[in-house]
Amino acid sequence: MKLVHPGQLDVLHGSEGKHPIYDRTLTVDIWYPAQLVANKQPTVTYESTLGRSNDPKRPLTPFTFLGRAARDAKPDPSGALIHW
Repeated sequence: MKLVHPGQLDVLHGSEGKHPIYDRTLTVDIWYPAQLVANKQPTVTYESTLGRSNDPKRPLTPFTFLGRAARDAKPDPSGALIHW
């Protein structure tokens, strides 16, 4: 899910009190008990970055990692949690 906070000051760009306005986005993953598809492993690959875009000593470094989840799955109406 992508959330948008519209009309925010872009403090990383501009100068002397004059900053452009932009819509700040945030991507979120929502976890909930889900109905799993038969014979399909609940695995997902996540993508993220570490570092800082404005610090050459700590450049942005993309990476991926595996997790146990079923992306876009239907909610489990019983609300039962699965323990691994």
